[in-house]
Amino acid sequence: MARPLLPEEIDRMLEQCETGRLGLSRDGIPYVVPLSYWFSENTIYFHGAPRGRKIDYILANARACFLVDRMDELIKSDHPCRFNLNFQSAMAEGEVALVEDEAEKLAALQGLSAKYGGPEVAALLAAGDIQNVAVFKLSIKSKSGRANPSQS
Repeated sequence: MARPLLPEEIDRMLEQCETGRLGLSRDGIPYVVPLSYWFSENTIYFHGAPRGRKIDYILANARACFLVDRMDELIKSDHPCRFNLNFQSAMAEGEVALVEDEAEKLAALQGLSAKYGGPEVAALLAAGDIQNVAVFKLSIKSKSGRANPSQS
């Protein structure tokens, strides 16, 4: 039976997972997009083009959710109703805003670069490199998570 994740387990998942899924809604139409991201101090940073569907949705409705998950093992059975799955998932909810402050924007892109490429790659990023990219932050208002099996 699935169990709730502890707050520190949720944060660990947000720190360690490679890909997250951002859920947005505009005029009753849902939109989910996979993202590379950086989790820092109860904030999820991600980047994208300065124009497009994602930014249109964010500007229309800043409320969003963000999901990370890890599917570990499918447990088969002799009957399909007894199949099970070992997994962990964590969800964060809050509001997304465009990062306007140049120092915060650079720090977020350096955090993303360090997460995926290492600190030596992040050190190569300069202020001039951030001009043609939009950086967003999801300020987390609530977090939840579930795991199966019940033991971590």
